[in-house]
This record gives sequence, C-alpha cells and structure tokens, in this order.
Amino acid sequence: MMLNNAIAAYQDTGTIHNNAIAAYQDTGMMLNNVVAAYSAAIFCISRCAYPYKRLPSFGKTMVGENVLASSISISA
Repeated sequence: MMLNNAIAAYQDTGTIHNNAIAAYQDTGMMLNNVVAAYSAAIFCISRCAYPYKRLPSFGKTMVGENVLASSISISA
C-alpha cells in the first residue's frame, strides 16, 4: 500500500509539472497577444496620425503600414 501511494504521489508530481508547463505556454501566448495588441495600436496610430504620408506608386499603401507589416511577419 505504501508503494502504491508513492507511485500515486509521483504521478501527481508529474501532473503538477505538466500543469506548470501548460501555464508557461499560456504565459507565452499572453505575451504574443500583448505584442499583437501593441502592433495593432501602432498601426491605428500610424493610420490616424499620418494619412498624408502615402506612396504615390501604391495609392492607399502607407510607408508606416509597409514597415509594420514586415515587422509583424518577421516576429510571427
């Protein structure tokens, strides 16, 4: 019976370890969401504050949007 209890305690320890890994992964996901929200805020600010900075060859495309899109693709 004591041996079974030791095995059960060992399995519980493994479960706690797995939960810690899952919590760490959730923290990483939250960090990614914060980065995405920050990028979206910068994108909105760049669109609202600098509507006159447009590239003549692309029409609706702005320089800030191109830089932000490239930075998001690199970070993602």
